[in-house]
Amino acid sequence: MMFQLETPFEYLILLMTLFTIIGLRYVGLSFLFDYYFYRFNRKKYLSKIVEESPLKPGQKISEIFYSLGTSLIFALAFTHMVWLWKNNKTLVYLDWKEYGPLYLPLSLVAVMFVHETYYYWLHRWMHWPAVFNLVHRVHHSSHRPSPWTSFSFHPIESVLQVLIFYFIVALIPLHPVIILIYLLLMTISSLINHLNIEIFPLKFVESRWGKFFIGATHHSLHHRFYKTNLGLYFTFWDSWCSTENTQYTQVLMKKVNAQ
Repeated sequence: MMFQLETPFEYLILLMTLFTIIGLRYVGLSFLFDYYFYRFNRKKYLSKIVEESPLKPGQKISEIFYSLGTSLIFALAFTHMVWLWKNNKTLVYLDWKEYGPLYLPLSLVAVMFVHETYYYWLHRWMHWPAVFNLVHRVHHSSHRPSPWTSFSFHPIESVLQVLIFYFIVALIPLHPVIILIYLLLMTISSLINHLNIEIFPLKFVESRWGKFFIGATHHSLHHRFYKTNLGLYFTFWDSWCSTENTQYTQVLMKKVNAQ
């Protein structure tokens, strides 16, 4: 680590570094997804747009504003988690041989399942009317999602979303490489889900495993109908709890067939 992290100033530098990385990651990847799918390849993907209404005036500016706030909250939390790790209060380990090579992918699966479960039930709770109006309405103000929507949350929701990482690093032994891979998967998944263009090919959608993954169609329908399609990465909690939109299969097949 480039800093000894023994003084408040060094933690401040770490905080500023993390905020810059998270913020630039959001802006850079959102711009790339927006440019590639909506400008550079617009004709190719025009028929795959799920929600066809235009973006609201000022929507992108609002999304960037809230997303940078989310970036700061995540940076604060991750800086605190580094402090916890430095003081032996997490299960993060550095020697990959400690648990063996097979444990590395298994730990990634475990983290994704835990996060999926936490998010699904948090998401259901945030759709209770009183909670929705206070916390979740900011995200749903984007009736037509876009890549810029992927990190746009009310500060309270951002705090609630980052809390799961405290439980994860306290309960599941994780190697830093797995943490970085997971954060990358989380980011790419959120961009794909909010893209509002169905990019999964027909063969994948019709496969045994493809139906378990959430894509743009699944999540765009959530932005339209609110109380269905509440999952994060996978569809199994929606399926088990009967919260999957009944129009999902028909809309999905229409979009993936538009090739």
